[in-house]
Amino acid sequence: MTVFDKDRFTVDDKMGEADIDIQAYIASLKMGLQNLPNGCVVSRVKPNRNNCLADESCIVWDNGKILQDMILRLRNVESGELVIQIEWINVPGCRGLDIGGKISNNQVDEIENRVSCMEIGDGNDEGALADSMPGIGSSKRG
Repeated sequence: MTVFDKDRFTVDDKMGEADIDIQAYIASLKMGLQNLPNGCVVSRVKPNRNNCLADESCIVWDNGKILQDMILRLRNVESGELVIQIEWINVPGCRGLDIGGKISNNQVDEIENRVSCMEIGDGNDEGALADSMPGIGSSKRG
């Protein structure tokens, strides 16, 4: 994920980047969970050398959905953090994620590749995931 500022009259400047590791999130989706109490923590992901997490990230059940909140430490910049939440959204007409079976390593690699290619803007604190991410969220960078 690459973070840009939003300039009105000049080219947007790159402010940093972060990788999102969604393997634990996908594994939580594949559990096929139902009827859990709101706020139930399904899984926890700790910061390590392979992710950009600034703090532990919880995957939680919330109103029938599995969500993950993350605070990502930006790389290739002096300092900066990005707060995001991911949610899987099934889009009609798209292949989607087969919740009933196991996810293959190829599917995880494909999803991670799409996530690592996302760009988000930070103008007016309205950063959002890029249109190329069916199933996770979408918005256009301004």
